[in-house]
Amino acid sequence: MLKRTLCCAIAVFLLIMSACIGQAAEEAKYDIKWAYHNGLAQFIKDGKVGLMNEAGEVVLPAQYDAINPQSPRAYHGAFEIRQGKKIGLAGKNGEVLTPAIWDSISYVDEHYVVIENGLYGLLGLDGEVMIEPQYGFLGRGAEGRLVYALPREESETRGLMNEEGDMYVGLLDYEGRRITPPEWFDLWYVHDGLVVAADADHNDRFIDLNGNMVMDAHGYGIETNFINGYAVIYQWIKASDAGIEAGGAAEFKIHGVMDRNGNITAEPRWQGGDLNEFGLMEVYDMHVDRYGLIDVNGDFVIPFIAITGISYHDGVYVVQTEERLWQCYSPKGQLLFEIECEETREGINGLLYHDGVLVVRAKERL
Repeated sequence: MLKRTLCCAIAVFLLIMSACIGQAAEEAKYDIKWAYHNGLAQFIKDGKVGLMNEAGEVVLPAQYDAINPQSPRAYHGAFEIRQGKKIGLAGKNGEVLTPAIWDSISYVDEHYVVIENGLYGLLGLDGEVMIEPQYGFLGRGAEGRLVYALPREESETRGLMNEEGDMYVGLLDYEGRRITPPEWFDLWYVHDGLVVAADADHNDRFIDLNGNMVMDAHGYGIETNFINGYAVIYQWIKASDAGIEAGGAAEFKIHGVMDRNGNITAEPRWQGGDLNEFGLMEVYDMHVDRYGLIDVNGDFVIPFIAITGISYHDGVYVVQTEERLWQCYSPKGQLLFEIECEETREGINGLLYHDGVLVVRAKERL
């Protein structure tokens, strides 16, 4: 019995030693091996970088100068491989989607925009070349459209460039068909079938995905496309005309609102920004140095009472009205409650309303 037990123990010991020796031999194949990330680990062999999975299988041979398996977020599931100064992409299983031949790669709306020798092209997510590198710019993709510009020399020769050297742009589909000629100073904010377009004289308007005129902005600039039926418009105003001593900028933007029918529902009057999910815009009045909140018609939901920016948390707007006084409002402008905070020795930095609890945030921890 003792002899059998001893034999079993020796057998187990030999199995463990064999496994350890095998692992050591496996590790000895590589000069350096990093920890696993997303199921993959980098290793270096003879000065080149490769990739292996958790089973120890090599999914990318050691032939690259750098591999970044932590880049899937930037490349929509793919990761970056480099040879010299060139970039390529590999999939999560190690398959090479596109070799390291590009100067730059960026993810744009379910595609990759690539640059080679200063020219822009387009790849599918599988690495297939959809548009050969031939453009001076390619990007801002959405809803089946890309903004493009011809190569700089061609743009200059054909007069498709302004005096400042900005190349005019047009719309292109993902198959490479040119929807509009490059005649616009700028095209941006493709959303819900519309594109914000600025002509050579910097006049903004809305065009559709085929380049047809939809509506102008009555001489105003367009800050955003239509969200929930409303777009933010703006006008530049000189500080001196507004009766303000310009501490920095000599002019600034004031913002208003336009509906999808082309009606100006709120004339530009205050400094503002984007409309939120409730159709409200935070605005600022430099004359009184206060912040408020208006709706799409320009009516005040919260008057100019906030001495700092208005924050929104869990259905509540938190407003600091005085040094130690804070008020909480509903999205309809109803005052829910207010609180006076005794100043800590570090000083109050702000309030956060979350899950029904009002939390005081100090500048430093006590």
